[in-house]
Amino acid sequence: MIIMAQKFFILGTGLSGTHFLGNSLKKISNIVSYHEIHPLMAKAGARYIRLNHKTFRHARIRNYLPLEFIYRYKFKLTRLPKIPFGKDKIFVEANSALGRVIPIVRSAFPDSKIVHIIRDPRSFVRSAICRGWFMNKNLFTPLNGIYTGDFTKREWFLLTPFARASWAWLRQHRMVQENNPDLVLDFDDIFKGEHTGFLKLLNFIKPDAEIGDLETFFVRKDRPTRFKVIPSYSEWEPEWQKQIEEAVEVYDSGDLFKSYT
Repeated sequence: MIIMAQKFFILGTGLSGTHFLGNSLKKISNIVSYHEIHPLMAKAGARYIRLNHKTFRHARIRNYLPLEFIYRYKFKLTRLPKIPFGKDKIFVEANSALGRVIPIVRSAFPDSKIVHIIRDPRSFVRSAICRGWFMNKNLFTPLNGIYTGDFTKREWFLLTPFARASWAWLRQHRMVQENNPDLVLDFDDIFKGEHTGFLKLLNFIKPDAEIGDLETFFVRKDRPTRFKVIPSYSEWEPEWQKQIEEAVEVYDSGDLFKSYT
């Protein structure tokens, strides 16, 4: 009997290193790793969220077409050609957009494992705004139902970019947490200090991995921030800090990891 590779899907709260992980894990023997296989499932994820929350634009289509089956078929059909055969092989896709469709991923590949990388919201907000995210109307249409939730278009644009970014982090986190990922890691534990989070990830994916000099994985930054226009969180104005209070409280409470340790 032919056995397919073990399957792991790595996702995050955004700007959480999936680009780096998708590209770096392929350096390890017997691991086939990708960053964001096409299609990303981003648009399908937006529709899937609206479908589940009964806000899908065409109610009749929602009621009469097996859209969940269609999304699962689309996801499985596009991933299968990338997955190698062999019990010693490992397949990894790092793609934060999959946080919107975890039930689809698990339905398509019941034996797969979900890894969630969580970045401190203070760091996420700063990085997102420095990249120009949440600063204008360009993101509203594709992200409606993903980040904005029940906000109307008018309500969303009455928020400051800080408030939009903090809500985006919180919504992404909650979507993943509700679907009980198999492993949760902190962004800083992966990329800073002794990289204990990266080692924990490797132990989860391939316990016998031979990696040589660990620092060779971290010699360069894949996507450096283009504009350093936002100071560190400690230097923010009080009203800026207030706009991400809920996300920071969730992150700092320790509840993020309580269910997985």
